[in-house]
Amino acid sequence: MLMQFENQLQVTKQLVTKKEKPVPKFGSAKGLIKMSADFDEPLDDFADYM
Repeated sequence: MLMQFENQLQVTKQLVTKKEKPVPKFGSAKGLIKMSADFDEPLDDFADYM
């Protein structure tokens, strides 16, 4: 009985380790990040230093 249990554990371990990681797809995050139109404009907080 113990031998059958050990064999089952080995088979289960092999199945778990064979799972492949998903491959990220180029462009899958498109549209999730948006930048404001005035991104390159200087900040008002730094006006005293300019």
